[in-house]
Formats: sequence, C-alpha cells, structure tokens
Amino acid sequence: KMYKERNIVPEKNIAGLMLSAIISDTLLFKSPTTTKEDISAANELANISGADINEYGLKLLYAGADIENKDIDDLVENDIKEFIFDDKKIMVSQFITTSIEPFMEISSKIELFLEKYCEQNNIYAILFAVTDIIKEGSYVFAGGRGKQELYEIFNCKDIKNRFIKGMLSRKKQIVPEITKFF
Repeated sequence: KMYKERNIVPEKNIAGLMLSAIISDTLLFKSPTTTKEDISAANELANISGADINEYGLKLLYAGADIENKDIDDLVENDIKEFIFDDKKIMVSQFITTSIEPFMEISSKIELFLEKYCEQNNIYAILFAVTDIIKEGSYVFAGGRGKQELYEIFNCKDIKNRFIKGMLSRKKQIVPEITKFF
C-alpha cells in the first residue's frame, strides 16, 4: 500500500520478499485471516517478481516447515504467545508444517517438554498446535495443569483424536475458543 500511495513500483527482489511475506502470513491463502487485499497484492507482486505464486509458495512453505535440525524447544518457542485468563497464564504456540508425521514420531518427547516448560515457567497450560498446511488442519499437543481443559475445548478425547480439520489460525480459531472457555 505504501509503495502504491507513492506511485513506486518495487524492485524485482523487493517484490519477491513482499510476496514471500504474504504467502507466509496467509499460508498460501488458506488461512482464514487472508483478505482480498492479500490476494490482490500477491498477484501484483508475483507479476513484478516473475514468480509463479503456487509453485513458489509451496517451495517457500516447505522450506519453512523443515524440522530436521531443530530441537523441540525451537519448535515450540518458534511462534509462541502468552494469554492471561483470570490468574491463569496460558501459552499458545503454533508451528506451520507440510507434514505432521515427523511430529508424531516425537510426540512423547513433545508432551514431556510441554510439561517441563509449564513447570519451569509457572504456566497453567500450554497448547502447541502443529498446523499442516497440506492437510489443512492442526494437531494439538497440550501440557501443564490445565492441559485437560485445553483438550476439552478442542474435543480431543485421546491421542488419536487431536487433529482438528480446518484449524489454521491461532488468532481467529484457537485463541477465541480458549477465551470463550475461560
């Protein structure tokens, strides 16, 4: 918008960077936070940068989803926000991926980490949403004294029922449900 307000066309590499930001923020337009302005700006930036939105977008999202050299604390703390409900501190973390399977292989380690994280930081509960942009949903892990409440909010009765189809946005889908509950 600022470029357009000043009648400036961004350079090709800058247009590519801005396109990358939109793709990342909107999960390639799958997030419920996506606006018409996002799509319009992305199309204009793709024309300037010469990028094919879908091809480039998938490559970008796959690259950002690589967990091979990341520790569990890096995964959980990568994108974490704090919320206070009465006297209860609840953390909500989200990691965007293109495959939940690697997380399933380390699920017991993730759950142990979440418990220790809450204990060490005096946190009532933490929700870790692993959002699969290909399957278009999130797998939920929780820890802390309030983990059963978090599982209840998202109707996760057991470890096999923790994938929530269509849940992609912390801001519009996860936090509002936790807020309603508390």
